[in-house]
Amino acid sequence: MKYSKIILFGLLVITLLIPFASIAHAAKTPGYVGIKEGQTYTWTTEFDAGPLEDYYEDIGETKEEAEEDAWNVMESREWEEEVVEWKLTIQEIRKEDDLYFVDPDESLADEYEYVKYVYSLKELDGDVWHWRTIDTYQTAKIFEPDEELWGKEFMSFIFGVSTFNPYRADLSYPSLVVAKNLDWDEVARWMEKPLYPREKDYYKAKEIKIQHFLDKKQVGLYTELDTSYGNPQYEKDIDTFESISKYNDDGILYYYEVTYDGDIIAKFELKGMMGNYVYIYENWWWMALVAGAAVVGVIILIVVIIKLKKRK
Repeated sequence: MKYSKIILFGLLVITLLIPFASIAHAAKTPGYVGIKEGQTYTWTTEFDAGPLEDYYEDIGETKEEAEEDAWNVMESREWEEEVVEWKLTIQEIRKEDDLYFVDPDESLADEYEYVKYVYSLKELDGDVWHWRTIDTYQTAKIFEPDEELWGKEFMSFIFGVSTFNPYRADLSYPSLVVAKNLDWDEVARWMEKPLYPREKDYYKAKEIKIQHFLDKKQVGLYTELDTSYGNPQYEKDIDTFESISKYNDDGILYYYEVTYDGDIIAKFELKGMMGNYVYIYENWWWMALVAGAAVVGVIILIVVIIKLKKRK
């Protein structure tokens, strides 16, 4: 009897301590990190080198040169036309660390906190999933939001936002994971700061908002780049690169596209358990209203039927 009481008491203590252990473990992850170990995300993908070839031909390259340059760009980002899905698995989230950026003009070092996570990436080519041989166990960074940071990292207007996930290019154009609740208006303002004054008119960036009830919510970034500033002799022939990057509340990319002259070069759409994640995430509010109205309607109908039966 004594042993059974001791065992029961021990189990009770362990049960009471479990929530505190969970809280202690969770406390290691800063609030700007929205991912957890073991999570897996899948995006349907669409890649096409054709629009890039058009761009290179527009700036005066031969067809053969354009095909080679476009292939090199797609290859560097592992945007393969045969691949139809990407799958990202979070293997490990490490403790918060810091990194120093040195301003070359002022010779000042600034410290920025970030969390490094370890990931595995698979791609679906046809009907077969396979691990990328160089990408089975890599690391990327999630930086704590800081307006100064956007001015110190490299941003690509051709392919959209890169919120510092190097060194792997496939997690940089666009970043598949960023910090939670970024101020996209602030990011856009920093991205529009040109390296040289003459470039200012060619860079455009603005935050993307979606309507949630009566309020508009920031979800990501739109960029536009007119590359004629570097190729004035072809200005009449060159079209514009545009990109759209949208993220959910956890900082997970749920929609991305980059185009040249309106034609898609790359596109990502996050898959959800209920189908089209993009549509559900952006339209849940009116879907909830419709569902609520339907439930209320059914309840009213049942009440009316019951009352009618009672009268009889």
